[in-house]
Formats: sequence, structure tokens, C-alpha cells
Amino acid sequence: VRTLRELRRVLMPGALLLLSFHIGDETIHLDEWWEQRVCVDFHFFQPAEMSGWLRAAGFEIEELIEREPYPE
Repeated sequence: VRTLRELRRVLMPGALLLLSFHIGDETIHLDEWWEQRVCVDFHFFQPAEMSGWLRAAGFEIEELIEREPYPE
């Protein structure tokens, strides 16, 4: 929630936040990405969880859109 509160603080009054994330409960770690060595974690979230965090940070949710994953 702290990060989302900071996002809200730095946005101009009345500005919109467009946020996208992968839906799930897992964390995926990569040591290599596009043939480069990396150390990165991707955290997945549930929509209800993220909505709660956004509201707790002071955001008003105008719309929540979920789409099906790409076939591959």
C-alpha cells in the first residue's frame, strides 16, 4: 500500500492511474531474460486484492477490466 500511496501523492489532482498486472498467486523468478543475465521477480496479484490496496491508498476505481490470457 505504501507504494500505491506514493503513486497517488505524486499524481496531479484529478489525474488517472492506468495499472495493469498479471492475475495469479505466484511469484516467478528469472535468472535470464532475452539472453541477458538478470535477477528479477514477477509477482502476480488477484483483482480483489489489488482493488483493496488501491482503495486503501486513496484511489477511486472507475473501471476494472479482466481479459483472457493470450493462447500461448
